[in-house]
Amino acid sequence: MTTSEDDLISAFKKMRRSLLAVPAAAALVLGLTGSAQAHYVYEWTETWRSGDGTRCLQNRSEISDGNNSQGYIKGDATSLHNSELTPLGCTNSYEVTSGYLWEYMAVFKWNETAGEWNECMYTDGWYSNSSTVYKYQIYAYSEDWGGWCGKGSYGLMNFSEMVYNGKNVFPDGVPGIWSGYHDGLGISQASSSSSPPAPEWVDENGVVDPDQAPDTVKVLGSDGEVATDGDGNPIEVDPMPATPSAETANTDGGVRTLTTDDDGLTTEKVAVDLTRPQGVR
Repeated sequence: MTTSEDDLISAFKKMRRSLLAVPAAAALVLGLTGSAQAHYVYEWTETWRSGDGTRCLQNRSEISDGNNSQGYIKGDATSLHNSELTPLGCTNSYEVTSGYLWEYMAVFKWNETAGEWNECMYTDGWYSNSSTVYKYQIYAYSEDWGGWCGKGSYGLMNFSEMVYNGKNVFPDGVPGIWSGYHDGLGISQASSSSSPPAPEWVDENGVVDPDQAPDTVKVLGSDGEVATDGDGNPIEVDPMPATPSAETANTDGGVRTLTTDDDGLTTEKVAVDLTRPQGVR
C-alpha cells in the first residue's frame, strides 16, 4: 500500500499531539505561580480511567486576569483514549456524542480575616455538550472593574463528569480540579500580599476530594463580606455540586460555538451563567 505525503503529515500531527498531551498536573503563569504577577493560572490532570485503561477523562481549571479590565474563568472536560502508539497512557482524542461530557464551576475567594476559602459564585446547574466533541469547554467573564466578590485572591474549582457505557463515571461524587489562586481579576488587585494555601480538601495535584470536602462553606456577597440571613447568621452552601442529571442540568444552554481542528476533532465552547445562593447579593 502506498502512503501519500498527506497521510504522513497527518500521522506526524497525531503522533506529535500524543507526545505533547501527556496527562499530568500542570500550572502555567507569566510570572509567579498563583500570584498577583501571574497573567493566568491553571491545573489539569486525568481524573478517571476505565478499568481496561483504554478510556480517560481529563479535567482542566483556569482563572485569568484576562484583558480589557475583565478577568475570566474556564474549565475543560476532555475525552481521551489509548492507541497502539501510546499504550501506556490516554493521550489521544476520542469524540463522544451529545450529553456525554458534563461540567460545573464554582468560584472561591480567599477570606483573609477568617483565613479560609469562601464560595463566591457558581454555575447555574451542570452544562453538557450538545454536539459530538472530544473537548467540552465552559467559561465566564468576571464583572467589569474586577471580581465578583471584590478585590482579593480567587480560585476556581472545575468539576467534570463523563458518561461511559451508559453510566456516569463518578456516581457518588464528582472530583474537581483546583486552578490555584489568582490575585485580582480585570484591573482589581489583591487586598494583601499574602499567599493563600489551597483549600484543605485539595490534594497536591490540585484534585478536589469530595470525601474530604466540608459539608458547608460560608458565602461572600458582591462586597466581599460574608453574607448573612435575616437573623444575622452566615449563609453557607455545600461546596460540592449535586450529581449531574436532568434535574441538575442548566436548561438555558448558554451561548455555544463549535471549532474543528486540522484533524477533524471538534471542541464545543459555552459561555455560561454564574449565580449566587438565594438571598445573597
